[in-house]
Amino acid sequence: MRALALSGGAAFGAYQVGVWLELWERGWRPDVVTGISIGAVNGFLLSRGATPDELLAVWREWPGELLSGSASRWRPPWSAQTPMFRAWIERIAAEFGPRPLHFRYRVVALDALTWRAVAFEGERVDARTLLAACALPGVLPPVRVDGRLLLDCGAIRYMPLKEALEIGADELIAVDLLQRHPFPPVRWVRVRLLSVLDRIHGERSEPTAKDLEGLSLLTIGHPKLLGSVRESFRWNRDFVDRLLAQGRQDAAERLRNATNVAPAQSSSPKPVSQPPKKTERGR
Repeated sequence: MRALALSGGAAFGAYQVGVWLELWERGWRPDVVTGISIGAVNGFLLSRGATPDELLAVWREWPGELLSGSASRWRPPWSAQTPMFRAWIERIAAEFGPRPLHFRYRVVALDALTWRAVAFEGERVDARTLLAACALPGVLPPVRVDGRLLLDCGAIRYMPLKEALEIGADELIAVDLLQRHPFPPVRWVRVRLLSVLDRIHGERSEPTAKDLEGLSLLTIGHPKLLGSVRESFRWNRDFVDRLLAQGRQDAAERLRNATNVAPAQSSSPKPVSQPPKKTERGR
């Protein structure tokens, strides 16, 4: 089973679209997409069969149409753009939500009380779920979904590999927006926090080396910084265009040297009304 795992990374998410455009042209299609934070938003679009032109419009045009102000140099970079982001998510959900699923899709959020990962799948994902998946502490408030207050799982985890393995993935492409973090101390804190939470919960939040045995894994990420912390929280058309181009370039380079990534049998994904039967792995 082929899977595409999309990490968190705020406005760096345009890079994932660039990677997808390269995968699309090569005919590679997943059976399942998993996403955390902005990766959940991109996964939502892909799972609903968004075309390359639609993806480009969503990232290059829509934010500018919805943006009502600009961030001040002396205020947090997200202060003026948070309303735009909410409207952007709602527009994505309204336009693409009614479409049939083309791949199995799973979004990962974080329970604000227990700090355990919470997964939502397929047609259960709507605007509120996507907003919850992107509710990074200090930037957006928690969102109540099904009676639980949810946060951005990127607060402790970047990549939804575990969820792809639980479904049964044996071939996986992971797109890492934070392979180089714009503020490295955050990664250090998250690693320690996750270690503490794993001990409290009595289980591993991320796959072990044993879990990854037999898995064909290709990680696509940028060895240099994609941008600054401020850029990661602001929409800018020129910045989006640069990330799109960089994503395509990095994907082409990684795929050129990958012998285990082949096109799908069909170049066009077929809608699925029900998700495939779940296979548990890594537990």
